[in-house]
Amino acid sequence: MSEKNNKESSNDKDKKENRDDKDKKTKKSKSNKDKDDFVEMSMSLLRNINFKLVFFIFLIGMIIFSDMFINGVINKFSNSVHGECTTTKGTIIQLTFLVIGYVIVDLLNKSDII
Repeated sequence: MSEKNNKESSNDKDKKENRDDKDKKTKKSKSNKDKDDFVEMSMSLLRNINFKLVFFIFLIGMIIFSDMFINGVINKFSNSVHGECTTTKGTIIQLTFLVIGYVIVDLLNKSDII
């Protein structure tokens, strides 16, 4: 009986030591992995940005939010401009043009035209 208890206690000690070793390794690998994860996530995000699309959307936004566009296009809609500033209706019209521009640029980009 005592021999059986000794075997069990030695098995329990071995299991505990193995768990402790695994925990230490896991903690080390997690800390190293955490350092790499942020960098890897940042780099993968930067690799996935479509810079052509960003550039064209920026240009379209510059045109749509310019004074020339507000005075020439948005002003033709009633109650969309007050003085030199757009009203809420004018802003919604500008954003609609921006979204339409985005859809067009995205379609052109996906079909490899630009």
